[in-house]
Amino acid sequence: GGMWDAHDDEESSHDEHEHHKKEMDAHVWTNPLLAIKMADAMADTLAEAIPEHKAKISNNLIALKKKLQALDEATFEQFTKEKPSSYLVFHDAYQYFERRYGVRAAGSIKVHPETPMSARRLAEIKNKIIALNIQCLFKEPQFETDLPAKLDSKKTLKIYLLDPLGASYSPSKDLYFNMIRDISHAISKCTKPIL
Repeated sequence: GGMWDAHDDEESSHDEHEHHKKEMDAHVWTNPLLAIKMADAMADTLAEAIPEHKAKISNNLIALKKKLQALDEATFEQFTKEKPSSYLVFHDAYQYFERRYGVRAAGSIKVHPETPMSARRLAEIKNKIIALNIQCLFKEPQFETDLPAKLDSKKTLKIYLLDPLGASYSPSKDLYFNMIRDISHAISKCTKPIL
């Protein structure tokens, strides 16, 4: 879903299978359990392509799956204690993360880095922020840098950074884990305790 539209999992007007044939959401990686499935598929493909390394591939897969399961458990635990207040993201990149951990953005601005936002669209979003009592806005490095200030001229929003492209990360074997932890920590900054 786009700005204040239902997420895809809530749309009931068409068959789920047909939806997936039409559009693939490349953000599946934001759910570590789905990352495990991807790792399984990659390991199978690698073992087929280089069978002489099958044992090493298998051992690496076992270690990776343990790390992914630990990451998932820690993230899941974090959101059983607190749920985010009403928040807004720049684009709809977090559906798999949200579904897995029971958190939900009020919507996405659905901006495009190459297209400046019109005054009418800016006013519409400002009105929605007020109407929905949005508490936090998550900006992303690839989008217009002054947009959060334009949307929060009264300085009432908490503004945090989410980097789903990994643009601000140095390459490392822990890059994926750091990105998921950082997404989790950023969203948890906009939380309220569960009573």
